[in-house]
Amino acid sequence: MTINQKLAEFENALDENNKKYLLDKVTINEEVEDILNLKLSVIKVLPKDECYANAFILAEFALFLQKEYNRESAKFKWLEQNLNNVIAKEGSNYGDKFTKHEVRKSLIMANDEYAKVLGDNILKASTQLESLNFLATRVNTMAEILTDFARSKRNYNG
Repeated sequence: MTINQKLAEFENALDENNKKYLLDKVTINEEVEDILNLKLSVIKVLPKDECYANAFILAEFALFLQKEYNRESAKFKWLEQNLNNVIAKEGSNYGDKFTKHEVRKSLIMANDEYAKVLGDNILKASTQLESLNFLATRVNTMAEILTDFARSKRNYNG
């Protein structure tokens, strides 16, 4: 079995786990882009019910982002563990006891296609993690602010 097949098998297991917790149902609401682009002048005149509805859509989006972050994080850990297994197995064939781990890893990846694919996928997963990092929290904060804004309309505007 190739590494890409093993990775696909692992991703299928992640999908099954998401189904178990109904996370496969978490998708992007088509309205989220419009809500993310709302200007303060528009938010100020939104009815409180619409503020609450928009906050809910943002909270859903935050959940979606967190789900995607968790998926990439699990994939990253799986890839790293598999690469570490290759390094442990092949490491003694590259360099001596004074060879730094990163050099040994690079040498193995340059000469072993399995390790190279793992390394390439680790880079992709880590890039995805960086791009998703803290986004769910920030979007959830936006939802909370919108909810607070709706409450203030209820309390001060009847």
